[in-house]
Amino acid sequence: MPTYVYRLLKGEEQEIRLLELGPGEYNDVLQAALVTVSVKKLPAYNTISYVWGDPSKSGDLRIGDASLAVPANTILALRRMRLRDSMRVVWIDAVCINQNDIHERGQQVGLMGTIYRCSSGNLVHLTDNQTLAERILRLAHQIDGEARAETDDKVHLGKLLHGADFSNPSSNRDSRPRREDLDSDALWSLLRLPWFRRLWILQEAVVSPSNSCYLGEMPPCPLNLLLRTVRWLEYTAQVVYQGGPEGLVGRVCILHLFELADREIGLAGLTKGDPQLPYLLQIAITFERSEPRDGIFALLGMLSKRPKDIVTDYTKSTQMILQETTRHVLAHLDRTQFLHPLNFISHQSDPVDICSWMCPYDRQFYEVWDPSPFDTTRSCAWTGLDDQPEVPKGSGGASIDSATITLPGLSVDTISVTSAACSEKYYYDGKLFNEWTFNAILDLSNCVKPSRADELPLTSEFLGNLARAFTTEGKQHGGTVEAEQVAEVTACFSALVNSSTKDNTDPKLFSAVSQTCTLNYLSNRRLFRTAAGRIGLGPKVARPGDVITVLRGGALPFILRPLDRQYQMIGAAYVSGIMHGEAVQEAHAKGLEQQVFTIR
Repeated sequence: MPTYVYRLLKGEEQEIRLLELGPGEYNDVLQAALVTVSVKKLPAYNTISYVWGDPSKSGDLRIGDASLAVPANTILALRRMRLRDSMRVVWIDAVCINQNDIHERGQQVGLMGTIYRCSSGNLVHLTDNQTLAERILRLAHQIDGEARAETDDKVHLGKLLHGADFSNPSSNRDSRPRREDLDSDALWSLLRLPWFRRLWILQEAVVSPSNSCYLGEMPPCPLNLLLRTVRWLEYTAQVVYQGGPEGLVGRVCILHLFELADREIGLAGLTKGDPQLPYLLQIAITFERSEPRDGIFALLGMLSKRPKDIVTDYTKSTQMILQETTRHVLAHLDRTQFLHPLNFISHQSDPVDICSWMCPYDRQFYEVWDPSPFDTTRSCAWTGLDDQPEVPKGSGGASIDSATITLPGLSVDTISVTSAACSEKYYYDGKLFNEWTFNAILDLSNCVKPSRADELPLTSEFLGNLARAFTTEGKQHGGTVEAEQVAEVTACFSALVNSSTKDNTDPKLFSAVSQTCTLNYLSNRRLFRTAAGRIGLGPKVARPGDVITVLRGGALPFILRPLDRQYQMIGAAYVSGIMHGEAVQEAHAKGLEQQVFTIR
């Protein structure tokens, strides 16, 4: 049988292909036809949402008298969605887009928001495992009944889950004793389903008029039933960890999807607001994608106003797409959030061959969240900076060329000495963590290893500032550390330096502190001391000579590296004594003016 050959689509006519899927039983040969239509005049059709799976596994779809090789999971999804006695018209990406034509792929991906939005409904293929399907749906209907009973048939469910003012939905919980009648295996099987971790499902589920989920041979169920099951169990504190990263990531993905896709009680539905690109970019890092540029492209179809300066074009490099997106986001945020995207920058290697100010929107969960982005809710380093000098209108500030941005702010201090980086293996090993901390204290106090502890020049001010940098002033469950917590950390420092050797120190020395204070920001960062004696925590590539700055619109200080009259962005930092506008007040008192930093 000959291989199917795609007919070119007319981009100017916004043409797409639809698949006319012939009727048949599940195991019958799949017989179909591809037709070309314009999005300006669409017939009735359904979209199919599924996971491609292992690309090395494939099957054949018969289109007319020709054969088209597609992923094996595409065949499974089509078999499940095929009707027994009538034709079904569908749009499915692996078939309706010529995946070997990079220009067509970019053009069609740009239309996907319209394709899903204009469909009769989205058909979601979750699993063919019948036993698993029965258990998941049994759990979902059980939890649905309980939630209805407690919320007057869900009349009050939205406000119950989010709080009256929608201010902090993720922390609004009603902790209850662990239930013994809950099928936790079914719950974690639901959380581990690959579909929920796939990035493209955000757009597919959010813009579609409806979403029907297919599990085994069971009748399709609404996607909201499954999303609300997880959200209610999260609210009642019944999602108890059972091991494995897939379930943990799946849980976060489902909670994000609930807020965006549930038009009745999700946050987007309750607040009647369109999702904004910076928010979507931030949550997208949790989801999986095989193409780095899809970290941006997969989100554009959800926007009511698509940005003209970000074009779905797979012929452009990932770096170019990241530059365009970062510049767009910086240009369109309000002045109080202007530099928020840059808080995610913490370079793990020297930014030699890249634009140092690009946000890592192409990276995924475990790449981006280690090191964990600093919490910006506890600080506002730029408080008091006025609006002069003005940032000229344009993409993220005036630029000399496409590789630079310009940002106004203050040069506050310079790094004079750093500790070794706290690697991941140190952070998770008590003995190694003690050794790293001991050596960091020696490095930052400019002291060689003493023969006696009382030879260490450790002042209470030094230890207090070190404790604040160690914890970034954060409590484990929110809020700012108090004198009591600072004293606990400094007591650990004292115990460490007063032990006969660091090797004899209790490996669990900091375990009590970690229950109350945030120590997770240490991993893959390094401590430093500045020329003025400030103690800080910054990216692992920070080094002596780097400049501590406060930039307008930045909640955190930023470390910049001088480079031929320009600068490189090294990343956000915690710096003791300047987290709440103190550096700005000091500059005003001295009559110092802001400067404009050109960042490459």
